Amino acid sequence: FAISGQMTANIVLDVQAGISANAPVLSGVSGSATGTVTATLSNFTAQLRVGDVVAFSNNNASHRVRVTAVTSNTVFTVARITSNNLTNGSIDGQMTLIRPEIKFAQKRSLLTPIAKAAVKSTSTNSQGSSVIPLGYFRKSYVIPSSEISSGAFSLSAGSNLVFRAPQDADDFQIVVTSVSSGSGVLGNTYTHPNFTTSSGANSASVSVSGLPSTVNGCIVIATVYSSNRAAKAKTTERMKVLKIDDSSLGTANGLTQVTGGYGTRIEDSIISLGCPDVFDIKAIYESRDGNDPVVPNFQYTNLIGSFANNQILTGTESGAKAQIVSFDSQRVYYVYLNDNVF
Repeated sequence: FAISGQMTANIVLDVQAGISANAPVLSGVSGSATGTVTATLSNFTAQLRVGDVVAFSNNNASHRVRVTAVTSNTVFTVARITSNNLTNGSIDGQMTLIRPEIKFAQKRSLLTPIAKAAVKSTSTNSQGSSVIPLGYFRKSYVIPSSEISSGAFSLSAGSNLVFRAPQDADDFQIVVTSVSSGSGVLGNTYTHPNFTTSSGANSASVSVSGLPSTVNGCIVIATVYSSNRAAKAKTTERMKVLKIDDSSLGTANGLTQVTGGYGTRIEDSIISLGCPDVFDIKAIYESRDGNDPVVPNFQYTNLIGSFANNQILTGTESGAKAQIVSFDSQRVYYVYLNDNVF
């Protein structure tokens, strides 16, 4: 691809998958450069799309070809992209589908760098004056069938956002995720001029038309410009108790689905703590039977004063030190900070 005519780069084909097909054969070769692949027990219309790269071997030569058409579940046509000449004959072994993959499509990463590696606040400059945070980043939009009609839809960039260049292939891509009939365009990626839009650079909204009429669901991946982004505040919890008690044992496949997802079962190799930032783990308690583990605690009555999470308790005679993790109207739960006990 090209960026403003100043640089070029090759797309990395880093996703590979086997193509299910029985007894594939290459036939109808023309000029040693194009041909037709035919097989049985295959589902090419679901597995392939125009532009895909397929690797296979036949007649003692390895080939990489580009799919030019998928005509049925058992037939697709190809064009050679490597130097070995194509020849008629059976295909040896399995065919491999090779595709590029958009990395971190959902990750909101700035495409233009912030001036400093470490930034305390994006709302002030180095002199402490108030500024508006701005920059380019990638954003995805899900377009449901209810918003698409005859291959056309409209899309708003969002609050304080504009699309950088809807007519630039690098900045605006449409991936088909659902079709009303057939599957020839399912999974296809469309960029301008393969669709029509009159929206230019820095538009707050985009109107798209010219997509196949069978498209009734898609995802738009676009570069947007933020002119005013508000910081998202985080609230620090001084102490938090998390119980991990889901289990995948006793199931047929060992992959029991749980509401909390991966990381909330005791057999998972990675345990999720359920929050993005953790400063310290104070203690881990494990039960020896089917009952819940018990956090050290004591009962109180006639309290004078008040308790607070993270507060330090000190034993006058024992010398024990502990930190409060939670409390209610009758009990205080804590973790020890030294080897002494109350």
